[in-house]
Amino acid sequence: MFDAFHMNSIALAPDGDLLISMRHTSTVYKVSPSTGQIAWQLGGKHSTFALQPGVQFAFQHDAQFADPHTIRLFNNDTDGADTLGQSSIEWIRLDEAAHTATLVRNQTHPGGVQTFAMGNAQPLPNGNTFGGWGTGQHISEFGPSGELVYDAQTPQAPPIARFCRSGVRNRPSRRRSASRPAIGRRSPPSGTGRPRSGSGGCWPVTPRPRYTRWPPRSGPGWRRRSRCPRRPGFRCRPWTGRGR
Repeated sequence: MFDAFHMNSIALAPDGDLLISMRHTSTVYKVSPSTGQIAWQLGGKHSTFALQPGVQFAFQHDAQFADPHTIRLFNNDTDGADTLGQSSIEWIRLDEAAHTATLVRNQTHPGGVQTFAMGNAQPLPNGNTFGGWGTGQHISEFGPSGELVYDAQTPQAPPIARFCRSGVRNRPSRRRSASRPAIGRRSPPSGTGRPRSGSGGCWPVTPRPRYTRWPPRSGPGWRRRSRCPRRPGFRCRPWTGRGR
């Protein structure tokens, strides 16, 4: 079966319409949810807007309104077979009266990361932008002027988001014993220097499977438990044989 459109994100526009990204047409559509009519389309073969210098994207993901007149999207610019440019996060300002699309900002990764699938961008309260590079296996945070303030390489390509907490208590497992180590608890990634309890903090997190730490009989690995406690303050994680 051929996937002609590959819809990969739907966001609410300020006026109540829907902003829809379709990867296989390299186009972002603004659609009325009540009538199904297309108000305009950005990019692709039949763009409503004249693309000004620097505005170019393909195979994109996560199209959102950054403000009522600006679109933010993750520009893959490659599908693994055809590469048109470097993957990036783009901000594009739309003038619906003049039908023009102007590049506001194009944020690439300083390591030249290419992402043929997935990818997203998230604005942070401090004005920074947090990006997940999908199959490029990086997560990054950029300042308003484009400086890289955080970067990490991931072994896989899960959906990425950044969350904050305040005063969340980390309680040890009541089942802890010599034969059954502690259940994996909520904590920031090792090496971040962020507090594990008390004053709270912010750090990037990725969805973790609900597994418990369990030393295998031989060599690194994990064994799945039949049940995982879901009490507040606990999150199960895989055991890698290299500590938390």
